[in-house]
Amino acid sequence: MKYQENYLCSKEESITQLKQIFTQVLKDSLEIEGNKIELPNDKDLEVKVKFDEDCCESKLTIKIQWQEECCCEDEDEEDEAEDKDEL
Repeated sequence: MKYQENYLCSKEESITQLKQIFTQVLKDSLEIEGNKIELPNDKDLEVKVKFDEDCCESKLTIKIQWQEECCCEDEDEEDEAEDKDEL
């Protein structure tokens, strides 16, 4: 699922907003669209900073990601094991 919040404000207000967001991330109190976001303590985090620029727009992206255990993968592995047992 994807959740997002957008802000349109001055550079000074944007910096203040980013400070608040990062403070909330550090305190595990960030909420986006009413969903609490907590960084895991037991997984490696991948942090990416990206800058894109063209004649019409510039974009700075800060991304934090980590791997979740997917129940779909477990089901696929179980299905594969069952298929092998049937042969």
